[in-house]
Amino acid sequence: MKPIELVRNNLRISILVALIALACFFLFVPGAGLGDDIGGNETAVDTPTNLKYGIELGGGARIRAPVDGVTAENVDVSRDEQGELAAAVANELGLDQPRVAVSAEGNTVEVFSGNVSDAELETALQETGHGSGDVTIRSGVTAETRDTMVEVLETRVQNTGFTGATVSEVQVGDEWYIVVEAPGRNVDIGELRDVIQNRGVVEVVAHYPTDNQSGNGTGYEQQVALRADGITQVGNIESQEGGDGYQFSVTLTQEAAPGYSDLMVESGIASNPQCAYSEDTDPSQWGYCQLIVYDNETITGLTMNPGLGDLMENDQFALDPTFVVSTPDRQSAQEIRTSMQQGSLPATLDLGEDSSSYEIQPDQAQQFRTSSALTGLIAVLTVVLVVFLRYGNPRVAAPMSVTALSEVVILLGFAAAIKMPIDLSHVAGFIAVVGTGVDDLIIIADEVLDEGDVSSGRVFDSRFRKAFWVIGAAAATTIIAMSPLAVLSLGELRGFAIITILGVLIGVFITRPAYGNILRRLKTDK
Repeated sequence: MKPIELVRNNLRISILVALIALACFFLFVPGAGLGDDIGGNETAVDTPTNLKYGIELGGGARIRAPVDGVTAENVDVSRDEQGELAAAVANELGLDQPRVAVSAEGNTVEVFSGNVSDAELETALQETGHGSGDVTIRSGVTAETRDTMVEVLETRVQNTGFTGATVSEVQVGDEWYIVVEAPGRNVDIGELRDVIQNRGVVEVVAHYPTDNQSGNGTGYEQQVALRADGITQVGNIESQEGGDGYQFSVTLTQEAAPGYSDLMVESGIASNPQCAYSEDTDPSQWGYCQLIVYDNETITGLTMNPGLGDLMENDQFALDPTFVVSTPDRQSAQEIRTSMQQGSLPATLDLGEDSSSYEIQPDQAQQFRTSSALTGLIAVLTVVLVVFLRYGNPRVAAPMSVTALSEVVILLGFAAAIKMPIDLSHVAGFIAVVGTGVDDLIIIADEVLDEGDVSSGRVFDSRFRKAFWVIGAAAATTIIAMSPLAVLSLGELRGFAIITILGVLIGVFITRPAYGNILRRLKTDK
């Protein structure tokens, strides 16, 4: 028989073999995989496979924390009133206006401060004329704010050395939490906490000397010259030539450039490239500086480039509104660059008693991997033993065992292909897939064999079709039951549900039909 005819006559088996081969390709061929990593640790675990491991099997740190904030809902506010109401509420609460966000579309007022109680926000709304009886106040922030925080935090942690880190939302009861996971051998949970605990507000502040009340010229003044929303592009971080610091370029928006340039000229910074910033000296001695302020902490002071100052004085800075930011160390450069690029967090994370965190060391992760592999092996051997005891016929039991195990191989190949990080919940899903897979194959074998000898292909097809209806109904029930766990943010249960659903789909469309084809060949010789 020609190879093409052999494949055509055994199409279901051929598809199964092809998928197993493809899975082995993604599992064992170096560099095989589709797209970018979606998390997990590439370097923490040295194995012969391309599998990625999450924190539990590869080591790392995990922090879960609620968002600091209070939200008033059902607030009657128009689009034209948003800015005015935000300023009024901030004034009543004694906060900076950026700490209050008003949305006419969502009819919400958010206060991003852990020091404001529900009662204080209610009083502030009443004082501003927006405290109707329909208004409800709760702890936390809106979904839009959480989405923004996830996006900003993910970029921040990945750009500050935590390669493969992921940030997500999870709901526990009525409360929403932000979960930050950073896999890796050398992840320090203290460093991770330092990266995520601040809002990351970056300001360029104009600092220049002025006459004090005695007129001896030892006073100074500071004005905010630039915020992150006035920046359109930031360059890559580079080492400073002839120095120990780091630098990157910053390009302003066309809207922000004129105001920035005018302030530099009016303050005298553009014409006086003399900045003597030092933490050890009085600010009145610093001279003319551009201070880089990160979360209200001055990181460094920049001296104006003479050529750039000339462009500002000649009203030509807006043609190419770019200057260079330098910092004393790479970490501060990463934090400032990321905040300039992505913006600051609208709120902070509450890392107090309502938060939780844990760190898994590489040795402990190695123990988990060994235990998981041993548990999986015991489960597989037990299933194979039960199948052989049940049928006593290797011609029936051997294909059944191999077919069931092929589902796990295909799933592992899929995980390696999309670079999905595997944790203990996924391992539980793999074990469950073996069990449910064998259950379905037993249904097929019993339905086909228990009603007597299979005299023809037509008899086999009739019995197989009857068994497949049972399997299909069971698969549909499993998928429906697991779908909420796979879709909702329910932590570790999600990984288990996803693997189980994928295993059921692979079984129904690939391995069950292939086993039916094998059994048909064995019992009918066709």
